[in-house]
Amino acid sequence: MNFLYVSDDFGVTWYDEDHFNLIVQPGNKNPLTPDTSEVLVNVAGKLGVIRFQSQIGGRSLVIPLALPFEDDQYNTQIKAREFARFWTDGKGRPKDIWLRFGYDPDVFYIVQKSTSLDIERDLMLGFLQLALFAAEPMKQLREYAADIDFDSEITWYHDIRFDDEFVFTMTGNTTVEVNNFGTLDVSPVIQIVGSFTTLNITIGDQTLIYSESLAAQTLTIDCAKFAAKVGITNKNNQVSGDWLELPVGVNEVAFAGTGMNFTVTFIFRPKFL
Repeated sequence: MNFLYVSDDFGVTWYDEDHFNLIVQPGNKNPLTPDTSEVLVNVAGKLGVIRFQSQIGGRSLVIPLALPFEDDQYNTQIKAREFARFWTDGKGRPKDIWLRFGYDPDVFYIVQKSTSLDIERDLMLGFLQLALFAAEPMKQLREYAADIDFDSEITWYHDIRFDDEFVFTMTGNTTVEVNNFGTLDVSPVIQIVGSFTTLNITIGDQTLIYSESLAAQTLTIDCAKFAAKVGITNKNNQVSGDWLELPVGVNEVAFAGTGMNFTVTFIFRPKFL
């Protein structure tokens, strides 16, 4: 997946090592919260409405950009074509891009362009309003929690503890601590490599039950996608109970079962408003 980085140093936008050299203009729209909609109910004979619930939608972003001065309009058009191609796949459809801002460097949005890229030309300059939409409205950490070390390119204002662990060895009933140091609950991928006869995993009042034994294999439970697989074989019919979430903060995760001899990894990116 391609990256787009909006710098707060020089107002220059680029991806990977190839520079677009686009100048960020005033009027950047990056709201602190995603779009929401209200579900309202009218009750006969009652004034006003009853607010039933709020639903979180996507997040809309707008970045005003300018194509810098070129020798002629032809070169400006070449730059514009390169930028348009960056946002589309081989069939011309919008593709997912990781978007980062210089003032929030260790998190990203997954965005697509939400409108056509209309350039307003003025002599050898070009201006455009880059309208983007993030269907997943929350920011995600650049690295998986389990991959973070002292060389990671993240800021240390997060509630990370030096002794946080996300990989554990299980040989019997055990309770471990898993720190979701984001500001939002996350649904992790739980990867188990090894063997067990029976297995229950409990977080708070949530319990996931896996009813088939595992023998020197890899079981992947993707709680966000409601999917369990051994290798490439679907095992959803072996899962009952709850698809687990990690609430914000330090969670006690209890493993109970028989014949347990495996390593378990909690794979997730902490999420932020």
